Amino acid sequence: MPIIDDEFLSKLEYRPLFEQELPKESQAFDKICRWVQVRDRSEAEVRKRLIKEAFPASAIERSIERARSCGLLDDSRFARVLVRSRLNQGKGKRAILQELENHEICPQRLSGWPEDFFPDDIPNEYARAKAYMQRHPPRSKQPRNACMRTLVSRGFSSDVAYRVACDYPLTTHSRGRSAEEEVYSDGFTDYQE
Repeated sequence: MPIIDDEFLSKLEYRPLFEQELPKESQAFDKICRWVQVRDRSEAEVRKRLIKEAFPASAIERSIERARSCGLLDDSRFARVLVRSRLNQGKGKRAILQELENHEICPQRLSGWPEDFFPDDIPNEYARAKAYMQRHPPRSKQPRNACMRTLVSRGFSSDVAYRVACDYPLTTHSRGRSAEEEVYSDGFTDYQE
């Protein structure tokens, strides 16, 4: 059994027992690691959460820089995943741009913007809006107005929403239609000339 004296105590190595004793920078980095294990995050989102948890500004910046150098945070990767997932959810270009702005990501700085993200912009957006309305038809007495409201609220441009709403039938029933009119299975009306 060793004798506990000043010489023995000077040789001891100090290791923190509790998380509060860890330096703030490593605590912040540990939080970033836990957050990105759940899903990819933007630097702005991480910064806001660390500020909310009252970390010092210097610890926040150093931990974000460390996470960026490790590849845990990458705004370009985050933006690509975000745009792809929002397109799959049926969101319009305007809503996607707004969400990128909320994450403090400038889309013009992304390589391949907008060609790689929105090929053939207007026809593609029209097709996506039309497909969304086929999957989620409005249940309203005024289906064209409901169609327009739905698409604009989902982030489609008003031009695209108007075109889709104009193509949308006035009623889902065939009663009251003229002989020249034919309703196809996709729910949209085409007039035969």
